[in-house]
Amino acid sequence: TFTNIAAGWSHSCAITDQGQATCWGHYSLLQHDVLDRTFISISASWGHTCAITDQGEAVCWGSSEYGKSDAPDGTFTAISASRDHTCAITDQGEAVCWGDNGLRKSDAPAGTFTAISAGFFHSCAITDQGQAVCWGAGDSGRSATPAGTFTAISAGAAHTCAITDQGQAVCWGGEVFGQMDAPEGTFADISAGSRHSCAITDQGQAVCWGDNVLGQSDAPTGTFVDISAGWRHSCAVTDQGEAVCWGYGYFGEMDAPELIYSAISAGVDHSCALTPLSDAFCWGRDSPGETDAPAGLFTAISAGWGHSCAVTDQGQAVCWGNNGNGESDAPAGTFTAISAGASHSCAITDQGEAVCWGDNKYAQLESPDGAFVAISAGYFHSCAIADQGEAVCWGDNKYAQLESPDGAFVAISAGYSHSCAIRADHSATCWNLATMLPEGVSWAY
Repeated sequence: TFTNIAAGWSHSCAITDQGQATCWGHYSLLQHDVLDRTFISISASWGHTCAITDQGEAVCWGSSEYGKSDAPDGTFTAISASRDHTCAITDQGEAVCWGDNGLRKSDAPAGTFTAISAGFFHSCAITDQGQAVCWGAGDSGRSATPAGTFTAISAGAAHTCAITDQGQAVCWGGEVFGQMDAPEGTFADISAGSRHSCAITDQGQAVCWGDNVLGQSDAPTGTFVDISAGWRHSCAVTDQGEAVCWGYGYFGEMDAPELIYSAISAGVDHSCALTPLSDAFCWGRDSPGETDAPAGLFTAISAGWGHSCAVTDQGQAVCWGNNGNGESDAPAGTFTAISAGASHSCAITDQGEAVCWGDNKYAQLESPDGAFVAISAGYFHSCAIADQGEAVCWGDNKYAQLESPDGAFVAISAGYSHSCAIRADHSATCWNLATMLPEGVSWAY
């Protein structure tokens, strides 16, 4: 069940009724790396995502180009992420923007504001007196705000839309695809996308206008409470809390999750998750069958390079997908944890032993003796945490990814050329060759 939704360029994000943030679609800029926090609002953009926590903190993740993800300290009430910059409103009503400042789109004016929106090359806000104010690029009239009193505003690529205090939808700026041709009626919410616009009427109907070459303006029937127009797709939340998207979906940006999940694992081109009822679901690329999750109940799941693995509620290890190196040939036994890597897999038995199978070109299957509580299979190496908290790694050490530091750890993850772990004091640490160089010396992969 969702309360807030945001359609970005090629990904989408939403907030559940429990305050969790979830994202889907294009992953190339890591905009899905949602932090384990509780959120009240979210905004998805070109290659980054920003949100406000329940404590009022502004948090951004994904691409940090131009510093657009470098959220400042402070307490905030609203946030908007755009292509190269981000804007927010503090708890004092001040407008603050960061990131690229070309055309001065990040030069927020002084004043007290109640709503804000960052467009491609301009930004807009509503003052505490209800006036619309825009700054940045002024071509196409995108910053030429009309007179009147407004309650909501949204800056798109080359146009802006707002709702007056009478509930009318008004748009101004670039008019190439009809994105300014707001329909008549009374509206409660509005969103300006790249070349189209969407709004929700006071009766809860979703209405879109402008470019529709990819179906992004074909709003479905139903009753909606939140809406967002993205680059080539649109998303909305129904009055039942369901997330619905329409338009272009090549990167999976329309594949809104329909379930509540208790565990999740992101692989290379696919993802897998477990529901609270222990059902397994996978989505994304499926060329070797890595998303064909079997029926049954599971306690752990892991999405690897081209295969997936899980532990059943009876403790059996099960893998599916690519099996070119035997990485899906899970052994018999009872297991408590499992991890799917690139071409090998690892698991922990109910006796605490580490067991690995699949490709052994770099000795990534040669797990050490001992009792372990956590394990992770990486690209060509593996890591685990012993029952005394030590981090132990084996396999390829080309990038010094096996040189685990001393200390006690509670979680560990083996990547491509590095490894990371969480210490007992909950601080994070990572290691590879780059972290071991003398000060002033850099190293390129």
